[in-house]
Amino acid sequence: MYDFLLKVAAIAPITIPLAALVALYGIKVQKQEKRLEKSLSFSQGLSENKLFHGSLKTLAVLLDNRLDKPLSEYAIKDMSTDEANAIRTVLNEFERMAAGVRHNIYDEEFLYSSLSSLVLNIHDYLRSYIVEVKKRNQSAYINLEYLCLQWKVRKGI
Repeated sequence: MYDFLLKVAAIAPITIPLAALVALYGIKVQKQEKRLEKSLSFSQGLSENKLFHGSLKTLAVLLDNRLDKPLSEYAIKDMSTDEANAIRTVLNEFERMAAGVRHNIYDEEFLYSSLSSLVLNIHDYLRSYIVEVKKRNQSAYINLEYLCLQWKVRKGI
């Protein structure tokens, strides 16, 4: 028995750090899987969100008419209209996503591959609206702005 304990003690300096590394790797993989799971849940929730889809339809109409009425007016004069609420709904969902990415709750790779074109296009179209909102609240949509800048650099835009 004493010989067995000596053998175990002799290999402990190798096996203990190795076991710790395996455990740390396992934790890292679990965190990544959890981020992917949350990202998928966000994306699926967005696709099932009737308010969001209704807001996107309203936004599409506003974009078609943006030469007649600039979108920035919905941040200045018409802040309480259904159209302004639709713009805010879309931007707030994207801001929530961007905050989740920035704080490592969501997996950026997954969301980039599935939503980057939509997010970047809408961000570009609503740029004048965001600028007007930021005149009153500089921290508004700050996570979305940060994420869109990163994604534009990544796409080479």
